[in-house]
Amino acid sequence: MKQGMQGFVDAFNTRAPQASGTDLSPEQQNDAELARYANAALAAQTDAAFLDSAESYYALMGEGFQSG
Repeated sequence: MKQGMQGFVDAFNTRAPQASGTDLSPEQQNDAELARYANAALAAQTDAAFLDSAESYYALMGEGFQSG
């Protein structure tokens, strides 16, 4: 699970535009939010904190899959 999140964060950081949040497309805003949750999960010091952020990460990912 952590490897998948780290891979996403690495890919996001490679392709992320250097713009403010208001200059991002909806897809880029979604990716930025996913990266924020993934970073929080990866930096978590407890299992509970990791799972809380991971739940948000996967829930947001699931919304993306449902919407196309």
